[in-house]
Amino acid sequence: MLGHSDEFGKNRYFITGPEFSNLQDIIVEFNKGKEWQIADAGEIVSMLFKTADNYSFVEYANRNNFCVPVHTIATSICMDSHIHELHDEVEYIDFENLSNAVENITQLILYLSDKSVVIKCNY
Repeated sequence: MLGHSDEFGKNRYFITGPEFSNLQDIIVEFNKGKEWQIADAGEIVSMLFKTADNYSFVEYANRNNFCVPVHTIATSICMDSHIHELHDEVEYIDFENLSNAVENITQLILYLSDKSVVIKCNY
């Protein structure tokens, strides 16, 4: 879900289930001064989180009293008529934006691996 940029524009992504941790706030802080920003995808981000396998991890972690930040980072909500369909073709992918997203997310992962960055769950 990183190959399309037509819904939110270039250099925009969102996380699913932002209400389940402080990860979105951390990403906003990380992206200060960078081209990449969090897109406002609306209420669908919660629905996508709860209907995907992410939520089963949250339920398990909550029952066992530990934190598992299991968000999905995406540039598209995949509501286009060709996504996940037989007629989805490579020309629909924005390779430049995809490459830049991977670079930004890689740097974000390195940033998150620092001991001083603490992801807290809200469940």
